[in-house]
Amino acid sequence: MTLDQWLKVNVPKTTGWRLQIKMASAAAGVFPTRRDRTCTLCSQRTTRATGQSFCQVSDPQNRAVEQWLTELRGGRTEKEMLRDRQRVDRKKKKAAILNKKSS
Repeated sequence: MTLDQWLKVNVPKTTGWRLQIKMASAAAGVFPTRRDRTCTLCSQRTTRATGQSFCQVSDPQNRAVEQWLTELRGGRTEKEMLRDRQRVDRKKKKAAILNKKSS
């Protein structure tokens, strides 16, 4: 069974079509680059550091990314959220150990 036959039988049509396009472009030596997402207002690349859905340049309140994220989280900073997550994880581990001892 060839790859084309296998694709027709075992893979949905759209997925097979996408794979064929990728294989054809790879055979031609063309490898598409990852499309970076950029802000439509300032053309800056959106990353976690610059705020994935936040543009510091066009913000009317002139907030930094950390200030914006803190407001979204209800006034909790990233350090506070990390500390709370670690606290919950410790409680879960402790409960798991106690459950094993009692069993």
